[in-house]
Amino acid sequence: MVLSVLLGACEQSAHPVTVARHVWPGYEFMFLAQELGFIDPGEVEFTETSSASETLQLLLDGRVDGGALTLDEVLRAHSKGVALSVVLVFNVSAGADVLITRSKLGNLQDLRGHRIGVEVGAVGSVMLDRALAAAGLTPQDVQVLPLTIAEQKAAWDDGRVDALITYEPTASQIVASGGRIVFTSREAPNLIVDVLAFRPDALAPG
Repeated sequence: MVLSVLLGACEQSAHPVTVARHVWPGYEFMFLAQELGFIDPGEVEFTETSSASETLQLLLDGRVDGGALTLDEVLRAHSKGVALSVVLVFNVSAGADVLITRSKLGNLQDLRGHRIGVEVGAVGSVMLDRALAAAGLTPQDVQVLPLTIAEQKAAWDDGRVDALITYEPTASQIVASGGRIVFTSREAPNLIVDVLAFRPDALAPG
């Protein structure tokens, strides 16, 4: 399905379709198709990013034709004047996005007054909102530290955060370092939808 969508988009353009992506299990089919040689690099050119925030910015700047995002990030692009079109749903997160705390924090209510690393402006903000609501807290009750997914492991190791909203592969690394998963997207069903979206000019005929 991913291959047919990418090649279909390519037929609209005389140059390779550029697609931004970052590492996330739900996007793995794109990486697999490329590794197995199913995608001609002359037709589809991938741009590797370190986070969804970087992918979104590339789309907003018009530096790529399409990108792997969550649906809330697509809506954020619309609010900034870029009407991205969703052409494929990769997956719906059901536990893969997580809130991880240090062992000293026994439950969600213990987050009060502590530092939470979040990829602000991306799906992390959505998870933070739901986790705080479940805890009966507000954003003013915690200290939010903006961190992209690429910055999170170092911030945890340095002790700059007491909790992180994250996803794989960083989630497993944090758990291996002593973190505890206290909230997941399974407790916020059908909220986080991973999609492939394109700029409208990339899909225009000719």
